[in-house]
Amino acid sequence: MQSASTTEQVAISSDPCESVLPMSPPGSPQVALGAAIKALREKKGVKQQTLAEAAGIGVAHLSKIERGRGNPTWSTVVSIAEALDISIVEVARRFEKLR
Repeated sequence: MQSASTTEQVAISSDPCESVLPMSPPGSPQVALGAAIKALREKKGVKQQTLAEAAGIGVAHLSKIERGRGNPTWSTVVSIAEALDISIVEVARRFEKLR
């Protein structure tokens, strides 16, 4: 029998372009994007649940994105930016600073 520490499952969302990554290395695009989204959300003083609802995604999915464990589609990132009332350019700028 395999223990949970030796096995890790990758959950795939209903969207085939989005997946949950088992572990993203520091400095990876997923980690930088997640950190950028989290920083922008916190700067606006918005809770995860509020942002997730406004963006049309689940709170668990947003949490995974912010932790660098999610691989969101372009449309999900655009929805998050729109829900934060910021441009995708602002998300990209923050992403570049954190990469």
